[in-house]
Amino acid sequence: MSSVRARRAMTRPLDFRSPRRNFGGMPAPSPTRPARASLDASIDVETPELVAVSYELAGIGSRAAAALLDTLLVGVLLALLDWVAFSALGALPTVRGAAGPWVLAAIVLFQFAVVWGWFVLWEGLADGQTPAKRWLGLRVVQDGGFSLTLGVAAVRNLVRIVDAQPGLLYVVGVLAAALSPRGKRLGDLVAGTIVVRERVTAGARRAAPAAPLEAPRAEVPRATLLDDDAFALLERFT
Repeated sequence: MSSVRARRAMTRPLDFRSPRRNFGGMPAPSPTRPARASLDASIDVETPELVAVSYELAGIGSRAAAALLDTLLVGVLLALLDWVAFSALGALPTVRGAAGPWVLAAIVLFQFAVVWGWFVLWEGLADGQTPAKRWLGLRVVQDGGFSLTLGVAAVRNLVRIVDAQPGLLYVVGVLAAALSPRGKRLGDLVAGTIVVRERVTAGARRAAPAAPLEAPRAEVPRATLLDDDAFALLERFT
């Protein structure tokens, strides 16, 4: 009898579709594919109010194009401001003397303030969009999908000095974004932000059915469970 069973087991066709089982008799967990470190992926974020928001991460190409356009706009603005400043200061005789180096240092600090303030003010006051990002359909949001504040925008763009190295080639920022699963440069990692596209779908996750109670309760509208930030998040992405 044992030889017949062994012969049947040897002649039985293998079924590769059946789940593997471990020694305890339970099905072994199916292997999951590791998430690709691609910048064109979609991610889901769930708010504390059980609102699931799905949006697409911006790629390196679109972000580089937005940075280039913003840099050109800032360059034009700096050229106009420098022309006005040098025209006004050139008429003062004290500028040509010992105060010349101090005036030059003040101009350099002023240029840095203009460049840094361009990104901070636009992203902090225009809901995460500079003029170039708005034109290309990009937006900077926090990790939870909520709007940027001035403080978060200031921290994010302060680290831009490191991301732009060497020079203004943004080699550090591109490498950091390529290695990050969510495409974050160093400024995004420090500030807790991500850059997304405007093609976004949002929806509320269905809650699990509650166990029946002895005394029926009045159903609470789901809209009352959302705060103002969650409503603003849904209005932006729908």
